[in-house]
Amino acid sequence: MASNSDHLERLRAIVQDSLGKHLYENAIFFADKLVTLSNNEPDDVYRLVQAYMYTKQHRRALHVLHRTQQATASSRFRYLTAKCLAECLELDECLATLDEAALQAVSEETARDGGDDGQVRMLAAMQLLKGSVYESQENWPLAARCYMAALHADALCYEALNRIVSNHMISTTEQRALLESLEPKLQAVDAEWLRVYYRCKLEPDEGRVLADKYLADEEDEEIARSGLGASGLVGALGVGAFGLTAPQHADEASARAAADAVAEGLCGERAGILELRENVDMLTAAAEYEYAHGHYRACYKLSSRVLSKDPFQQHVLPVHVCSMVRLDLRSELFSLAHQLVEEYPSTAVSWYAVGCYYHLIGDFENARRYFSKATTLNHRFVPAWVGFGHAFAAQDESDQAMAAYRTASRLFPGSHIPWLGIGMEYLRTNHLHLALQYIRQAQEICPTDPLVLHELGVLHFHEGEYEAAVSFFLRVAEGCNEYDEAVREPSVFNLGHAYRKLRDFSNAAKWYRAALSINPRVASTYSALGFTLHLSGNLDGAIELYHQSLSLKPDDTFTCEMLSEALQNTLEDPTNLDGVTFAMPGSSRAAVGASSSAAMDVGA
Repeated sequence: MASNSDHLERLRAIVQDSLGKHLYENAIFFADKLVTLSNNEPDDVYRLVQAYMYTKQHRRALHVLHRTQQATASSRFRYLTAKCLAECLELDECLATLDEAALQAVSEETARDGGDDGQVRMLAAMQLLKGSVYESQENWPLAARCYMAALHADALCYEALNRIVSNHMISTTEQRALLESLEPKLQAVDAEWLRVYYRCKLEPDEGRVLADKYLADEEDEEIARSGLGASGLVGALGVGAFGLTAPQHADEASARAAADAVAEGLCGERAGILELRENVDMLTAAAEYEYAHGHYRACYKLSSRVLSKDPFQQHVLPVHVCSMVRLDLRSELFSLAHQLVEEYPSTAVSWYAVGCYYHLIGDFENARRYFSKATTLNHRFVPAWVGFGHAFAAQDESDQAMAAYRTASRLFPGSHIPWLGIGMEYLRTNHLHLALQYIRQAQEICPTDPLVLHELGVLHFHEGEYEAAVSFFLRVAEGCNEYDEAVREPSVFNLGHAYRKLRDFSNAAKWYRAALSINPRVASTYSALGFTLHLSGNLDGAIELYHQSLSLKPDDTFTCEMLSEALQNTLEDPTNLDGVTFAMPGSSRAAVGASSSAAMDVGA
């Protein structure tokens, strides 16, 4: 006859096997008998509590923990107790269970015993749980502090990193500081691919390492990186719409070799990145980098590759949808939104895609409706809140737009986009002092975003501080080398305005021509350049440029008036007629993307 210990071991094997096969009721039945037969052996109690938690019987699990006097007997039981309290929405009791004294004891226990390789430290799990409780209470500073403490306790606690980044809980400066503090711990993990991935998540510019590697073998890399000419005020995700092109190299072959060298140096064979190049998380990180820097075609290619590999991967959907908006892929976006609503009717991203489609076709009322539905399903889904604000702003409903942006700024304290949106609304309604306050707040959170710098330039322009405006526009035009040239044009164009206001016609003409080299189908740029030449006395050039502008926009009142004045000035001095070619405006009109130049005056 088998001994009692053998019988208990068989029961333990049955419980473990049942849990492994997801036979939870089976596991609960035998684990309950096992706890009784073993006289509340801690390991057996732990298995029973886990089985109750798998079946969402958290109150029953709490009862077992207290009945067996194991609720706070050790760090693992304390964690289970706190987890059950959180699931039962007894948040204050949960925080009391995870108080500083308890966490300090766990920290000392870890330091004394050493962490087990291949396991996430218990202290990190506790800090993560504590942060999630603070987050549910909308106490964002304490939540962020707990998540960072979880990462410091164990760099393998990826969930804490994801909460910080996806919920925009800290500023970019704080993200860089966190990355620096984690570097020694990541090196100790001895997984270079993980270090590179963390760097890409916490330092946005590091994403270029992955993006270059994925696109280096594409024959149409230059096309993919060319972006799109449509430059709205803020992207559907709130990503800055004004930036700069990727670095231009005289020799594209050497440029590709340089990119490969950097990528190989940071993520070579030892790093494991080459083996993980088709991993969906790596592809998603690369796609997010491309979108943030205005490379919308490249983003769309990468995000499409993610969805072809894993059609159920939802983390990439926001940038995938936004890149479709930027590329004006209406039919594709309609099909995707329809598919998402059918397959995931209870997820926010599905209705967000529907809202983006209506926003793209100009039906802002329906766009607001579906963005609102997305925020109802997930109150902390940042793209929907930003899209909600944009839909109101598109119809000049500033109060409602600012209300949406303010909600977003409260929910996502580490995101600069809501603050910038409020500032831009105040700027649009000519409340310049208030606009400066909010745009400065956005700059404190993200000092390198070209859209923030651009709007500061626009604000100083409206204040009549043209030299200050030039300095901000130049920081975008010359200092943000990683941004796509399709999003560069507004800052370059407005540089011409600012220099013209300073009566520096040579530099004004230079930057207008630079804007035309980026987007040669914008009538207002031809008019502005023609007006600059007109002011500098070059009537021949001015007349030619006015005609080019009218060929694109024949009904432009300002250009028609200035053309008439230039011709009148020429007739008053017949020597100016030499070399002038008269041409009637063409009948064809090219569709041009929106430009922030519309917000800038054209008068001298």
